Amino acid sequence: KKKRISDAIGIDQLDYSSVDIVGEVMEVLKCFPDQSVRSIVSYHFFEHVVDLKSLLTECSRVLASDGIIEIVASPEIE
Repeated sequence: KKKRISDAIGIDQLDYSSVDIVGEVMEVLKCFPDQSVRSIVSYHFFEHVVDLKSLLTECSRVLASDGIIEIVASPEIE
């Protein structure tokens, strides 16, 4: 699996070839210092998160003040 953004740090619970850090996203994000990330890009992940408020709070903490967040999500279809 190829990275969509070549210099991105890939985070996932599964050890795919495009993943740099294997772990649960909230635990991984807690390791990043405040305002240390210039961008967060997520494809089809946020719609599966149970505690979205906590995840967005943690993303806000690690995102630099001039950083950007890009979320691509689709509605959950049952």
